[in-house]
Amino acid sequence: MSILAREKFELRLLKASDVLKCEDSGSSRLVERFESEKVLYNPLIVARYDGKFIHIDGANRFEALKKLDCKTILTKLVDYADADVQLRSWYHFVSEFTIQELAIYLNESGLVYHVWNMTEVPNGKNWIGVISTNDEAICNRFTNDLGKMLHALSSLNRYYESGFSYTKIDSGSDINDISSLSPDDVLLIVYPEFRKEDIVKTSGFNQKLQQVYPGILSPIGCFT
Repeated sequence: MSILAREKFELRLLKASDVLKCEDSGSSRLVERFESEKVLYNPLIVARYDGKFIHIDGANRFEALKKLDCKTILTKLVDYADADVQLRSWYHFVSEFTIQELAIYLNESGLVYHVWNMTEVPNGKNWIGVISTNDEAICNRFTNDLGKMLHALSSLNRYYESGFSYTKIDSGSDINDISSLSPDDVLLIVYPEFRKEDIVKTSGFNQKLQQVYPGILSPIGCFT
């Protein structure tokens, strides 16, 4: 997740134990960098919500700092209830990954997919769309159960993260011509829109949203 802010952040040192986590992470490289450089370039972004502090951005940094036994962490605070704070999705460009390879994974996982008419964007948070550079497109729907859906999304993300490289684009991008967005042979994974309350709920799950940043797992949202 990423935050684009129109106004200044409130900076605050928080106890690491007071910050509720909503994303999984891979932090080994950052641990090495922090040990070597002893510099945190970008503080974590944390949402103040209902008397709690919920981690929003910087999963890798958060885990790396905890592994270094940091008891307090510098954070940027946002008011999660503020109407100006809005949730948006990231999409993934997965290089050298084909619709056929994805279909094999979905079939083996028992996940049903359909041909996707890109002019009709599905509503709700329980779906993903996939578009190839040769204009093939499929849509996969997940269960409405948030915990089970997060497990399926995370499993899918781990599958292609383990064997392919990818980059992120903002959900505001025009996806009708993905060849104009990337010159490479890619699949565009179109992730669902989540609500603020969905992100709050994940902070209580063992299965977290995956983020892949910079070495990744699935970025589910950004804020403006």
